[in-house]
Amino acid sequence: MKLLVKTSLRYLWLSLATLIIAAGLLFWMLKFKVGEEMREQLHLSSDLIFNELKQGKTVMHPMVEIEKLDKQKFAETISFKDTLIYDPLQNEAENYYLLTERKLTNGQYYQVKVLTAYIGWSEYLKTIVGIFAAVLFLLLFVGALINHYGNRKLWQPFLINLARIRSHSIKSENKLVFEPSNIDEFKELNIVLAEADERNREQYIELKEFNENVSHELQTPLSIVRARLESISQLALTDEAAILLKEAKTSLERLRKINKGLLLLTKISNDQIDDPVSLSLSNTLAGQLETFAELFVANGLTLDINIKSTYVQADPNLAEILISNLITNTLVYSDRPGVVNIGLADGYLYFENPGPALPFSEKDIFVRFKKGKKGVGLGLAIVKQICQRYNWQISYSYTDRRHRFDITLN
Repeated sequence: MKLLVKTSLRYLWLSLATLIIAAGLLFWMLKFKVGEEMREQLHLSSDLIFNELKQGKTVMHPMVEIEKLDKQKFAETISFKDTLIYDPLQNEAENYYLLTERKLTNGQYYQVKVLTAYIGWSEYLKTIVGIFAAVLFLLLFVGALINHYGNRKLWQPFLINLARIRSHSIKSENKLVFEPSNIDEFKELNIVLAEADERNREQYIELKEFNENVSHELQTPLSIVRARLESISQLALTDEAAILLKEAKTSLERLRKINKGLLLLTKISNDQIDDPVSLSLSNTLAGQLETFAELFVANGLTLDINIKSTYVQADPNLAEILISNLITNTLVYSDRPGVVNIGLADGYLYFENPGPALPFSEKDIFVRFKKGKKGVGLGLAIVKQICQRYNWQISYSYTDRRHRFDITLN
């Protein structure tokens, strides 16, 4: 849930709770004050009536009832209560507040009942609820809209900066520029983010230069060592020296491939690859399979190929490397003899080959230098990196002793 929506909802719930409590307090205070006022008025009317009785006057009032009592029934009391009296004109019962008082006056015992009409507590409650419902509507909806759009304006710099951060890349030559704000917290956040972006850019540039320098500087000594080993292999060597020379050349070739793979990964990460072009991936796949055809035959593997014309936007060299690495992977990890299935159709590329289960977790299949992998351990890591560059989705599965790589081309 967005922060702006969450704060608006909190405002709505707080307003609702406040109004409900306020309505309850208002009803209670109104009931107390109105009841107190009616009791005072009724008590005053009762005193006036008893004064008139004391003076011997005849009291005639539609809202007053006077009754003489016997001494045996008399007890001097005063009480108040709500009552209902039927109104024949309106054909309904009306609310009245009743005072009943018994008092000895001029030697005679009297019971006086005085009535006053009022709209009733339920009517008071309905009126209060109606008023507060209207206030609630204005406060919750109109106020919420004002609060929402008002807060939205306050949060606008933050939202703009969030969008800029989301679209910004550390590889970009342009620095991240933040939208200014007059809110202190946003100002401080802009300063912190700007400093963090600058540090990250500096560290990225240093790491990029380090990788490039290491890969470049290794090329010369590797070439020299390789040339020297080739020269030594031309000399007369003992069997033991020949074995050691072979191991050295194998290790050097492995080191050369590692350096080449790391250099390629660095270039992909640093966006040092040519812009993509419209490429016939089907032609690239067919060409690579033709190159590897003899190796498949020599290793006792049968190819089951299904290729349909498919075009993608990609760098030709990267596409060739991706396919070459996946083909090499099927050669290295296939049981002999066996059938290898390779297909490309409808934006979907797959490689499937027979072989034993992985000696490590499937989630680590694309991890570079993973223990248990043959070769230099960079081939599938490079494949993954290339797929990520072009937003292609690659997945691995192992079912019925068959490895399978699926690539969905966007």
